[in-house]
Amino acid sequence: YGLRIAKCLPWTKRRIRNELDEKRDAMVRDAEAEWNELLDDAAKTEAQTHLFLPKRTSDREGILTLLTEWSRKERELWEGGRASGAIYHGNEKFHEFLGKAYGLFSVANPLHPDLFPYVRKTEGEVVAMMIHLFRGRTSRDDDDDGGCCGTLTSGGTESILLACKAHRDRARDLRGI
Repeated sequence: YGLRIAKCLPWTKRRIRNELDEKRDAMVRDAEAEWNELLDDAAKTEAQTHLFLPKRTSDREGILTLLTEWSRKERELWEGGRASGAIYHGNEKFHEFLGKAYGLFSVANPLHPDLFPYVRKTEGEVVAMMIHLFRGRTSRDDDDDGGCCGTLTSGGTESILLACKAHRDRARDLRGI
């Protein structure tokens, strides 16, 4: 009880806030230093640091050359075993296929199925495949209580957050949690 009261005192609150700020700043500095060690010297130069939109249009070939070089260096990191998370890859031909597929629909926006009906169709079919793979029921089943549904995400954090939200919503609906 005394600790709770002490935390409310202005001096204590200020000291706790300052210590938390110092710890946070130290963590950020350490993380940035570690990440910057992975960059080559050229990437650390002012010429290769882009904090503002350029005043003139950049040379497309120059941008592609730079991105190709960065991609090669990053590939060396994860192929060399420095992966801290999942790296989804197949062979080089599969990478080329994915690049072409992504390129074909790079401007597509699933929020506009009236403009991109094949994106909507593909999303629905992928969701149906996953429902089937995990033996879920669809709204077409006879004993339907709403069945399974789904959506596609861009992956990573977005997928994790949406999965957590889905579980939270389901717990609220089924168990009142």
